[in-house]
Amino acid sequence: MLWHGFITDVTERRNAMQAIADARTLLQGVLDAATEAAIIATDVWGLITVFNSGAERMLQYKAAEMVGCADPLAVHLESEVIERSRELTMLCGRPIKGLEDAHLRRPAGRILDPRMHVRA
Repeated sequence: MLWHGFITDVTERRNAMQAIADARTLLQGVLDAATEAAIIATDVWGLITVFNSGAERMLQYKAAEMVGCADPLAVHLESEVIERSRELTMLCGRPIKGLEDAHLRRPAGRILDPRMHVRA
């Protein structure tokens, strides 16, 4: 009987995957420690990918509600987003859509005064 096969050393791949997991754990620890600041990040399609405990506390949404399935416009005043888009369009000389800085809105509709910088 004749067997053919190959052996692949996956040590480098496993080490890389462990380094990524360690970096994610560290990042999550930093984000969770920032309870006095709302940190929200989106992917290139505008879906929320990061919603830290500070954002949960300030905006009264749970990360599970927001990450991956919500639009960041859900926590911003539409009127302010439109106005800021106009300002940036004039400043940049090209159409700008999206968020730059805006007052935040809680689920009950109450407005939170601090400003937050968001780039989309």
